[in-house]
This record gives sequence, structure tokens and C-alpha cells, in this order.
Amino acid sequence: MSNDPTTKVYGSSNEIYHFEIWFEESEFEDVGGVYIFSKIETSFGGKELIQHVHLYIGQTHSFKERLDSHEKWNDAIEHDVQMILLLRENDKDRRKKIEEDLIEKYNPILNALYCHRKFRPLSNIRLCYNTIYLKGAFRWRNEGNSLL
Repeated sequence: MSNDPTTKVYGSSNEIYHFEIWFEESEFEDVGGVYIFSKIETSFGGKELIQHVHLYIGQTHSFKERLDSHEKWNDAIEHDVQMILLLRENDKDRRKKIEEDLIEKYNPILNALYCHRKFRPLSNIRLCYNTIYLKGAFRWRNEGNSLL
């Protein structure tokens, strides 16, 4: 992995993280770190803009164990994933902090659990992965009601 190209990823804290770009279908190393399922999108608005679109952000104690059979991989393929970004970090607390920093900044489409914890308002309706919550729905649910 050490000869792979790298990219900078900025967190919501403005910290800069240096990720390796992993294109190959070879084995992952048995080391801990933060990973991102990502793709490149190009947009034209007077001039060409190339940017990473982060589909899923996670952390693990072992890239090998986690990424060899990830439950979100098929979803990532459906969203045209092109690469995996890897940041080695053995410290569990540091990995979690980096993961939260990046999820807060990019709000990846496949990080559904995080989406349910933190909403971004859109008029009077809040959208989250094919589920619509009206304002106050959680207050209503927390008062003992059920959405089912």
C-alpha cells in the first residue's frame, strides 16, 4: 500500500488527513485505520472541476477483516465507487475521532446510521435515504408513539 498515490481529505475541524488511494483488487493489510469508499465526479460550470465524492466513511481495527466482505460494498458499487481511500491509524480513539470528523463534513450517502443521528433541514421536510421525517416526528416518537 505504501507506493499508492495519496490524496488530502479535509475534516469538519479543518484538519487535513493524508489517505492512500487504493485501486487494486489485491489483499488488504491487517492494520487498523479509516477508510472511504469514493468516486471522482467532474462538473462543468465555466471551468472543469474534479472532486472526490465520498460514499461511505468507516474505521476498523483491520482493513483485511473489514474490507474483504463489507456489507456496504454492493451499495457502493451501485453508486459507482471507483476507489477506496485508506488512512492507517492503530489508535482506536483517534480512528473514531477522524471518522466522526469526516462524516460530519461530507455526510456520505451510505452512512445511514449517522444520517439518522444528524439531519440537515430541507424546508419543512427532512430527507434521509428514502425516508421522510416531518418536523417533530422524533418528538412525537419520543412521547411513546411508534412510526410502525
